Amino acid sequence: MQSDSTTPAVILVIEDNPFVREMICDWLRRVGYRALAASSERGAARILEHRPVDLAIIDLDIHRGEGLSLVRSVEGKLGGAGLVFLSRAANQDEARHAVPAESAVVGLGKPYSLYVLEQVVRAALARAGSVSAATRKSERAERSCCDGHC
Repeated sequence: MQSDSTTPAVILVIEDNPFVREMICDWLRRVGYRALAASSERGAARILEHRPVDLAIIDLDIHRGEGLSLVRSVEGKLGGAGLVFLSRAANQDEARHAVPAESAVVGLGKPYSLYVLEQVVRAALARAGSVSAATRKSERAERSCCDGHC
């Protein structure tokens, strides 16, 4: 979780397997994060157009190995958010080269436990910075939108 305990990090999970996607999102919510889900490049782009995120978890094995194209597509829309790559293949190095060197990127091989994923998420968020502009901007937007009544 972020250093400001009142503002949980916003994490986008991009995973094509609905069971795995919901399992990861449920787990992230249980441990205190805000989780958003996308099953495709198009879905991720739609979310990123309207909602800044602190971290994106990307399955590099998505849609028969199209994860690298997904990384290239969404990287510019992440606004400096951290990245966690999930993969059972050895394509993590290739994916790391698709993002700027200063990006906070952490890779996790499959299979993995949710406990290990949580530790990796914490490390990636720490590398990306304590409270990102995405979280602050999102909190301000919610306050002004709802005027504190929702």
